[in-house]
Amino acid sequence: MERDRPTGDRPDCANGSALTLVLALGVLLGTALGGAGSAVAADEPRLLLLPVVVHSAEAPEYLRDGISDMLAARFARIGSLDLIRPAAEERGTTDHERALALARKVGADYVLFGSFTRFGQGASLDVQCAPVSAEKQREPLREIFVHSGSIGEIIPDLDELAGKVSRFARGEAVSPAAPASAGSPRASGSPPASDAPLADASFDDLVFRIEALESALTELLDGVSRAGADAELR
Repeated sequence: MERDRPTGDRPDCANGSALTLVLALGVLLGTALGGAGSAVAADEPRLLLLPVVVHSAEAPEYLRDGISDMLAARFARIGSLDLIRPAAEERGTTDHERALALARKVGADYVLFGSFTRFGQGASLDVQCAPVSAEKQREPLREIFVHSGSIGEIIPDLDELAGKVSRFARGEAVSPAAPASAGSPRASGSPPASDAPLADASFDDLVFRIEALESALTELLDGVSRAGADAELR
């Protein structure tokens, strides 16, 4: 469940405008690349796209709606799924059984759900695509993308995510996540593209997350110290 943003910690107008611009550009790019979507065939898989659960004090409604819109634009470009979007007031979930129940209510074959977390200067997108029918006997596809820079760095990952989900829903094999470029963390969730064991890749992701959280905590403590010093001078 999403948490309300504290009233005393609202982003300023400049930050809000910049975030809105980044998300709007992402949606426009996905739409422009896709053009008009082709007609959906009756036998194409039906995918319920649930809103992501946002853990952030920075305009969570913009993030939630923006990520959903950008993913929808990319699925429309691919054109191999019958995409179902819930009502605007529908909340997202990270609970597997809850997501399946929502998908059954609308007659979907698959459901895409997950969360977006903003921590300090980093961001993490953790989503799953799960088959609704138990007869499919398939484990959910899970993808995790972690970045240490701006929120905008998540946007290119949505192309990879939409492609993998589309192939997964059609019953195709999903290729491993490609290694990240130098200086940035590797996206994970699928087996690593290198020959390193999966345990090593998972450990690397864990180390990165811990370092990012430590950095965010240091910044927070520095801010508290500066605020205390300013108060003493007054």
